[in-house]
Amino acid sequence: VEANSGWTGSDYGGTSTDLHVGYEGSIGENSSYYIQGGATVVSPDGAESDTVPSGKAGLGLALTDALGAYGEVSFVGSGDDNIDRGYGTKAGLKYSF
Repeated sequence: VEANSGWTGSDYGGTSTDLHVGYEGSIGENSSYYIQGGATVVSPDGAESDTVPSGKAGLGLALTDALGAYGEVSFVGSGDDNIDRGYGTKAGLKYSF
């Protein structure tokens, strides 16, 4: 379970709560993966909540003993055939001291 809330300045926009199950594992000695899916409860501020399909998958790679790279792709359904799904990507580096 993961909850993500958003604000613009002091204006609360709402919360999306992922209710996912998934699997993770290793790829060789220096990399890993995960995949998860399920539902997201979308709760906009002042509006009715909706439960929609969602999922994400990602990879991690150890570049050195202290530096790693990661990437993720995700989607959130709309629950409405007339509204497109939302898609996202994430990529970055993580340094461990």
